[in-house]
Amino acid sequence: DKQTVSIDILVDVARMSDEESVRKIWTEYNAVAKKDEQLMAVVQNLLRSPVNQVSTTMTVDEMLGVDETSDKTRATMEADIAKLLRPVLESRGIALNTLNVMNIGVDPQYQAKLQEKSTAAIEIELAEQKAKQLEKQLEQEKAQTEIDLEKARRANLVAEEEAKVYEESAEAYELKR
Repeated sequence: DKQTVSIDILVDVARMSDEESVRKIWTEYNAVAKKDEQLMAVVQNLLRSPVNQVSTTMTVDEMLGVDETSDKTRATMEADIAKLLRPVLESRGIALNTLNVMNIGVDPQYQAKLQEKSTAAIEIELAEQKAKQLEKQLEQEKAQTEIDLEKARRANLVAEEEAKVYEESAEAYELKR
């Protein structure tokens, strides 16, 4: 997705010990055979291409593991890089023992957008909860109104019956006064 990212990768490599590999590394890559610094410099240079190849097939969200619609993850990234890097290293007499993506850094603007997206998702969830709460409150208020209406209806019926007694009997009305 054309976002600028930095990827920190930790690799564990070793010089291969079979006779053909030892001979090849000694004759073709003598400095790598003798010095660990040279070995790591070669690995670092060879690592760039597989990292670029794999990272361009993934979005930053996939690399960070926040894309819920994709099955690509950091583990996928590590496996794909190792798959591309291993044969290149072995052709030079170097064995790849492990490869781990330690950190993925994103452009600050993109990171701010990710934060906004996360904040918006939380706000949506809170709004949905609030709406459900208000719906329940409305249902409770409607039920209470129904109860109050029923009480008032019954009180009116009682008052109506009492009024009938007073209408029918003037003596009852006088007693009540």
